[in-house]
Amino acid sequence: MVHESYVTDETWAFDCRRCGHHWSIDYELQHTAGFGDEELRLWFRNGLPAMAPGAGVPCPHCGGLRVAASRPNTPLSSSTGDAGTST
Repeated sequence: MVHESYVTDETWAFDCRRCGHHWSIDYELQHTAGFGDEELRLWFRNGLPAMAPGAGVPCPHCGGLRVAASRPNTPLSSSTGDAGTST
């Protein structure tokens, strides 16, 4: 069985709710047809597997985990990762 697959490039913006630091990260997103109508999405950074942007990316400035992630042209979401706690 052959599964259709394609890759898109996405840049995500991040906003630390702890220190106010703003930054962005480029991802490669592999979309693959799963079983039935499901779509599997695999995230990569620099060719290596990565966690999804909303899965608790820590702030590179303060290490806080109260980080909001958004794609360009979308409003920043509420706190993500570790139920909005910070370290």
